[in-house]
Amino acid sequence: MIWRRWFWGFWAAGLASGCGMSSATDPLETPMGSDAPVQPDAPVASSTATAFRFNRLMLADPHLWFGQGDLCFDITDSVNTVATNVLEVDGSKPADGLLDGSIALVFHPFDPSPGKALAVDLEVPVCTAPATSSTCTATAATPKYDMTATVQTSGDCLELIDGTVSAKPAPVVPSAPCFGTASTTIKLNFLGADITLADAQGAASWDGDRLDVGLIRGFLSLADAEAIVIDIPGFLTAPLAHFLYGGGSCHDSQISGDHPMGDMDVGPDGEMGWYVYVTFSAEKVPYAEK
Repeated sequence: MIWRRWFWGFWAAGLASGCGMSSATDPLETPMGSDAPVQPDAPVASSTATAFRFNRLMLADPHLWFGQGDLCFDITDSVNTVATNVLEVDGSKPADGLLDGSIALVFHPFDPSPGKALAVDLEVPVCTAPATSSTCTATAATPKYDMTATVQTSGDCLELIDGTVSAKPAPVVPSAPCFGTASTTIKLNFLGADITLADAQGAASWDGDRLDVGLIRGFLSLADAEAIVIDIPGFLTAPLAHFLYGGGSCHDSQISGDHPMGDMDVGPDGEMGWYVYVTFSAEKVPYAEK
């Protein structure tokens, strides 16, 4: 349970930050998923909103490392498995009928017209179980991150920055028909630390009622990664940077002349850190605003 809470908290914050949004609500101070307040008696407002609920969430690059000395493990797949599992199950004992965690892109409305600028929120709504027939609900208290996406009917909606991806295979880039957000710099509070993510963008391709290829990119500076202290009771207390190649991870012993910085990159303002790439997919779900 300790690992599960840490993984979900890390990815929920990472996703919210990576899309290039701003909000007056701190997602880590607002309940999520099954812990969020449900207001079944509130009136349902009429809405033209179209919601796509995430059903997969995976770190593509950089990878995460955990261990000491020769016992150094790439834990990225484990993190990804847990993060996606949280989106799919009602793990409450007893079951409460709500999925353990939910993230959704909500368009107002979704209009696939070429060149259309779309108003879209990244939200953490309350969604019912099972995931295959989930219905999501948002209230005035639901964390929402406003942004604008532009529809493209040709080309790619987001690019991999040369030299910033070491994972193989590299993340798949969303291609038309797709939408993408503009580059921006954002700040958020994560585990008590203020994090700045520069050059943050998100994009996705769609196929009917699905967002099949989603990609989020944002730059995490070394200073911010060192400021975030991860506490895993009974295991270790360490900065987030210590899970990243080049930031003091157990994998840093593999640094060589060919890779003098490990997975570290140079940011848009010349600072050191990591470009983070997260992939996702999502499905259209019934959605109500209360």
